[in-house]
Amino acid sequence: MLDLFIAKYPSVWNVIKEEKGGQPLSKEYSKFARRLQEVEALIMFDTVNVGLLKLVLNAIIITTAST
Repeated sequence: MLDLFIAKYPSVWNVIKEEKGGQPLSKEYSKFARRLQEVEALIMFDTVNVGLLKLVLNAIIITTAST
């Protein structure tokens, strides 16, 4: 399964290896998961949530204006 991932996303795999410190059990490995979680949280809160809030606010404004 890993071979398929590496074949399909070689540049992503290189970044993962670099972030992990080049070895699966290096000291940097634990930091890798934490960094991924931080990026995921940033995407979810700053991008997705803000976008959804804008949509909801626009819907409320449109609904209020049309009544």
